[in-house]
Amino acid sequence: MVNNTEWAAAELIGANGAVFNVRSTLRAIGSQLRLIVMGVAIAGITGCGGGGGGASAPSGGNGGGTSASFTITGSVSGLATGQQVILLNNADVANAATVTTSGAFTFSVSVPANGSYVVTVGTQPTGQVCTVANGSGSGVTANVSGISVTCVTSAPAAVAPHTGWTNVKMGGGGYIPGIIYHPTVANLRYARTDMDGVYRWDNSISKWTALTDGFAPEDGGNEGAESLAVDPTDANKVYMTTSMSVSYGNGRFYYSSNQGNSWNYVTLPFQIGSNNYGRAIGERLMVDPNLPTTMFYASRTAGLWKSTDSGLHWSQVTSLSSYVMTSTGTTNDITNSNGGSPIGVEFVVFDTTVPTTGFTSTGSATQTLYVGVAPDYKGLAGLSSYLYKSTDGGATWTGVTIPSYLTNAVASGGLGMTASNTFIPHLVRAADGAFYVPFTSGSGPGSGAPSALYKFDGGTTWTKLIDTSSGYYGGIGGLSVYGSGATTKIVFGVTGTWGDGGWVQIAEASADGGASWHEIGRSGDTNGSLNYHDVSGYWGWVDTLQIDPFNPNHVSYGLGGGIMSSTDAFSATGWLPHWTFDVDGIEEMVNLAMTAPPPTASYKLLSGHGDTSLYVNTSLTSSSNNHSPSLGGGNGTGIDMAWNNPAYIASVGTYGSTSKGAYSTNSGVSWTNFLSVPPTASSTGDHSKIAVTADGANMIWAVAGQLPYY
Repeated sequence: MVNNTEWAAAELIGANGAVFNVRSTLRAIGSQLRLIVMGVAIAGITGCGGGGGGASAPSGGNGGGTSASFTITGSVSGLATGQQVILLNNADVANAATVTTSGAFTFSVSVPANGSYVVTVGTQPTGQVCTVANGSGSGVTANVSGISVTCVTSAPAAVAPHTGWTNVKMGGGGYIPGIIYHPTVANLRYARTDMDGVYRWDNSISKWTALTDGFAPEDGGNEGAESLAVDPTDANKVYMTTSMSVSYGNGRFYYSSNQGNSWNYVTLPFQIGSNNYGRAIGERLMVDPNLPTTMFYASRTAGLWKSTDSGLHWSQVTSLSSYVMTSTGTTNDITNSNGGSPIGVEFVVFDTTVPTTGFTSTGSATQTLYVGVAPDYKGLAGLSSYLYKSTDGGATWTGVTIPSYLTNAVASGGLGMTASNTFIPHLVRAADGAFYVPFTSGSGPGSGAPSALYKFDGGTTWTKLIDTSSGYYGGIGGLSVYGSGATTKIVFGVTGTWGDGGWVQIAEASADGGASWHEIGRSGDTNGSLNYHDVSGYWGWVDTLQIDPFNPNHVSYGLGGGIMSSTDAFSATGWLPHWTFDVDGIEEMVNLAMTAPPPTASYKLLSGHGDTSLYVNTSLTSSSNNHSPSLGGGNGTGIDMAWNNPAYIASVGTYGSTSKGAYSTNSGVSWTNFLSVPPTASSTGDHSKIAVTADGANMIWAVAGQLPYY
């Protein structure tokens, strides 16, 4: 345990819990810290702390002064032999407690009267994850004991690839918040969904391959990925973080050495929320191109984290902040942050260029990197900036001042953002080292106006390229750049819209570094016809958008129904590129109902799904001729047929705030809405089911928790 910043009298905890006072000097060598032991004087052997259960009398503060102070003690259990865990109190790295065996510990620096304490894990032991219980309090008036640190083995767990089953062909059907291209391997890209799978594009067969279909039912909460990263130096390595909600507890870190065909995972020491608000922000997980064993993670609830062993173990980067949001007590940071979806630290970006060819890592960690901080964590952690820069690999951080135009009032000529609604969803670096920085007024998905896009030189110079007062009307979602200098190509997604309007902006592009802009996507055009007023698809939430690093005309963006792609984004005549629905192999439906018809039916399956309604599947291998009732977007919860007359089909679901139903007499080719619904049907009817008698003469509609009606 360290007593002061000079380490003049450090305490070492022996295997038997004894304390040895050690005179030492701390000397900084490069970015590492080396402890030089100058001599040992054994002052006596005593137990290191109490953990005995009750508060004890106050001790004198600071060597016998008159101010009262109180010791902070606890116990560690489960620590493996030969391992150590470093504990921090109030983020005091200089006075950390280094525990090398299970048993009692005491922090060498006491807490003053009426002070507070927050005990956290500074560095985890190798192969284990330690968690702190009863680790915080305020208004201290007596010695504190009873803090419990529990360490458990965190061995990698394997997930085998799926075999024996094939997806029913539906074609997309869910939100794609992240598309990731490999920077040095052509035609290798990944797509992450918010709750139902991760996919890899296989160029040899021109389709997406599902990478998480082998997950077992108990792994179902981990099929959505909050972030995904690749190793620029190894095409086979891919990583992702999973858990659909921060309310599920700590997430998982999955790693693969065969492009996702099989996975191993370890449990993370922080929460993940792939289906929470802000799920397209980032990427949160980044691999250092110059030292790929080093990774950083921008977490939602616990600040910035770092791993130096390819993600197997993580330590909080307390030099930025040691604050960890809580979900208990009167403050309940997590529930009170962004509607229960905390954003925290938004992204990590390394200030280094990775060309498509000829890249070789330096073997040393990249020294300059940037992180974005969302308003919730900025306020709770007491940080002063929305953007931070480190020039020593994350050892220290400096706040970057953002343009005052963003937060100045509209009446004063500003954009009118406030301290609580200023977000930086992405930070994109061009080949020449310039950064392109979008600012939005919401966490997304689908953040609306106001918003703005700036160019930043990495120092103090900001150049506004476009904002909502000049050319588009929504927020800024996905952002990607290609090239350098005055000919830099830029594309961003327009968010804040959702798809049943006759005219919805999708994407804006510039081929001259932001000097001029052109609309290159509008609602419709799923078949490449340039019919911008065809709104038969899903629109809005364009919060991920990427330019292929090997071909700037190849642009892809994610939305609520899958992925749209163009191969002439910058070369099309009149800035009218063709877009096609790029979802072959992506099956993201959330199935809520399923019924197999008799062999005499002209169709193969009846199905109902979350958000995407109801389907009559005429084929299991093609989605081109599926039929659906005209009930709009919503949850299809029940569907059945008359067994002796399968052409008669009845279906129910919840659409907006209304329960609805429809029937067909011709196998789903046309539909008629029910003229009425049961008296118990309401917006809570998401679990409604319907059953049809064999002859089709009667049907029963059952609303969850209510008496059924017929």
